[in-house]
Amino acid sequence: MELLRTFAEQAVIAITSAETYRALQARTDDLQEALQQQMATTEVLQVINANPGNLAPVFDAILNKAHSLCGAEIGNLSVFDGEHFQAIATHGFPDAAAARFREPFPPTRRLRGLIEGDRFFHIPDMRAIQVDPTSPISALHDIRTGLNLALRKDGALLGVISAYRLEVRPFSEKEIALLENFAAQAVIAMENARLLDELRARTGDLQESLDYQTATSEVLKVISRSTFDLQPVLETLVETAAHLCDADWSVIYNRQGEAYRAAAAFSNFPEYNAAIRGRLMTPGRGNVAGRAVVEKRFVHVADVTTDPDYTGAEAVTLGRARTALGVPLLREGVVAGVIGLARTRVEPFTQRQIDLVSTFADQAVIAIENTRLLIEQQEALERQTATAEVLQVINANPGDLAPVFEIILSKAHSLCSAAMGALCTFDGTHFRAVATRGYTERHDALMRQPFTPNIYHQALLRGEQFAHLLDIRAGPRDDNAVSRSVVENTDMRSALTVPLRKDGVVVGFISAWRVEVRAFSEKEIALLENFAAQAVIAMENARLLGELRQRTGDLQESLEYQTATSDVLKVISRSTFELEPIFRTIAEAAVRLCDAGFANITSREGEHSRIVATVTNTSEYGHMALGVLLPVNRQNMAGRVYLEGRVVQIEDVLADPDYVVSDRQRLLNVRTVLGVPLLRDGAAIGSINLGRSRVAPFTERQIELVNSFADQAVIAIENTRLMTE
Repeated sequence: MELLRTFAEQAVIAITSAETYRALQARTDDLQEALQQQMATTEVLQVINANPGNLAPVFDAILNKAHSLCGAEIGNLSVFDGEHFQAIATHGFPDAAAARFREPFPPTRRLRGLIEGDRFFHIPDMRAIQVDPTSPISALHDIRTGLNLALRKDGALLGVISAYRLEVRPFSEKEIALLENFAAQAVIAMENARLLDELRARTGDLQESLDYQTATSEVLKVISRSTFDLQPVLETLVETAAHLCDADWSVIYNRQGEAYRAAAAFSNFPEYNAAIRGRLMTPGRGNVAGRAVVEKRFVHVADVTTDPDYTGAEAVTLGRARTALGVPLLREGVVAGVIGLARTRVEPFTQRQIDLVSTFADQAVIAIENTRLLIEQQEALERQTATAEVLQVINANPGDLAPVFEIILSKAHSLCSAAMGALCTFDGTHFRAVATRGYTERHDALMRQPFTPNIYHQALLRGEQFAHLLDIRAGPRDDNAVSRSVVENTDMRSALTVPLRKDGVVVGFISAWRVEVRAFSEKEIALLENFAAQAVIAMENARLLGELRQRTGDLQESLEYQTATSDVLKVISRSTFELEPIFRTIAEAAVRLCDAGFANITSREGEHSRIVATVTNTSEYGHMALGVLLPVNRQNMAGRVYLEGRVVQIEDVLADPDYVVSDRQRLLNVRTVLGVPLLRDGAAIGSINLGRSRVAPFTERQIELVNSFADQAVIAIENTRLMTE
């Protein structure tokens, strides 16, 4: 009997040991499975980091890892453009089937369900349903079990990831959740690629604008250096225009009587370069440059070989011209010359390139006119010196118009023997002086306030080239208060006003007044017009520089956002089991990039939220806040985010009737706050909260960035949860 009892006890021990072993083995298998999933996630993140903007290898890696861990033999990862699906990556398909998936195909009935908001569709046995014949999968009869999951960004369907098995074996909830995790990584990769494409496009625009601005500045420098010699200016113009406009040759013609002589040429074909230099061109429709002279506007011909009026055989045979552009050099409505460019291929010039050549044409007109004035009279040396000084001020003060306008007005009045005048800008309704000379303090104050056009300004607005009055006191009485005050309270007699025009639109004027009755000469009128043109160039340069600085700022901001996102992804990939370094990295990046005074991250715990990370310059606040439990209500930002399940911004917490400023937040003098939810399956599981000590709402770009951080935080939480499980 005792022996039997001993055997029974040993049997119990054996059974218990077996059960313990099986439980241990099951836990080991779960841990091994979680480790494999984490390793796969890490490898995918490494592929994302190694291939910025290139989705093909990322999608291949995601698909292979997902299928390997889910026990799927075939599948694809397709993108959706709003009308069609198209596979970017396939796995396990025969070549013919893979080719069908890589061609755009319309949504099937079940794919339409994903478009309308379904999370996924799961088919335990494909043979038990009727497969849509339009689907590429219809030709694969060996497939039995199928799973298709949506890729979504802000609720919009971006694509689908699918997994198929060749046996009837439905996917488990864990496998579906795992595939959803890979789907989220695919969405992150797509968003990163989109941001990188935007960054590259902005970089291209910025570089092009910088090239154009640099070229314009170089031409102005050549103009300022070439006081008596026009040839270097023209040579620089044609070479720079050909380079920046991607033309195979360019030529500039100067007017000589009724004809135009090729004064400078640049060509990739030496024989044509030698043939064209010095050649006389008669205006007419037979060539593009001559047509631009006749029409007094730019002429653009996509293919000269198909143009019925084109007769420039030499340009076609020696210069191999196909696409051609001609831009006239206009001065006072007279064509002083023309710039011609051509390509040996049919490729129309862009509008930006045409505008650039038009700018060069304006600069060429200035250079030609300056040189003509210098050659005509010795006294023109003083005028050219003044012009050079103005250009030097333009170069020395990029974007700062005040010193440019002051020197333009000073030099113009000095060379035109004027005692008083102003340089005014026009906003479409009112003029306002930005530089004055010779006025009393009272009249200067009047001119620097916005004033309506007088009868002479109105003539300029109607298109008059200038307004010239021999004796202002003998002219018609003007009811304009500013003009009447100047006439009645000063000794001014002769007056000249020249408009500042950009693309035919008046943007201001420059005026010169004399104390004696003495008409302004044609040369003086031309000189004042030249200064007006320089003022317009300075205004345009300032505008371009402003745009350049804005684009540079946007580019820098996008680069910082992209770098911060990449840093967070790196921390996620390294922090396998720990959320704290991820949350802290996110909070630090949010504070830095969103110009916030503090940031904290909370986690939902039933009817409360706990602060799990905080970043601020005030250490006392950090010690007080970390780990604090907050009730889920409208009195604090985290609670409000949980209740509303969306982004919440309070412009001024002191003006919000529900918000209660805690003792901790009083340390930071909090005014504007922002809360962004951490959403999983539509529910807020946490929040990122930012605050400022001033009333300054966060921008849309900053909110979008914090939303991106929230998505990454959710992925990190989900990864950690899976690893813990």
